[in-house]
Amino acid sequence: MGMVLVPSLMFCQTFNQSDANGMKQGKWTKNYSNGTPRYEGQFKNNHPYGEFKYYYESGALKAITRFSTDGIVAHTKTFHENKQPMAEGKYIKQKKIVFGCFTAMLTVSSYLRKHIRKVCLTA
Repeated sequence: MGMVLVPSLMFCQTFNQSDANGMKQGKWTKNYSNGTPRYEGQFKNNHPYGEFKYYYESGALKAITRFSTDGIVAHTKTFHENKQPMAEGKYIKQKKIVFGCFTAMLTVSSYLRKHIRKVCLTA
């Protein structure tokens, strides 16, 4: 029986880098003291862009935020630690926009707790 070798390329990616002006550049990650990721995302000229993922200390996904190229506009979906949707909304300069659709878990009774209600606000 012969052995087959498959060539592979190994990529070395650098994280948490700042440029000569102290601005965050490229992929950044931060961990909790227990080593679990707190967040991971990318920066360009100190502005977040693209997709950021935030985690609970348990490792469960807490939020996904998609930033615009300039980092000013963001669309965020948040989750409870049990993976159930918590809320969804749009932010401009880190301020929540009150118009849009937000998903919230009702907690009035055990029956209602199991159902998700979507609320849409309009001007």
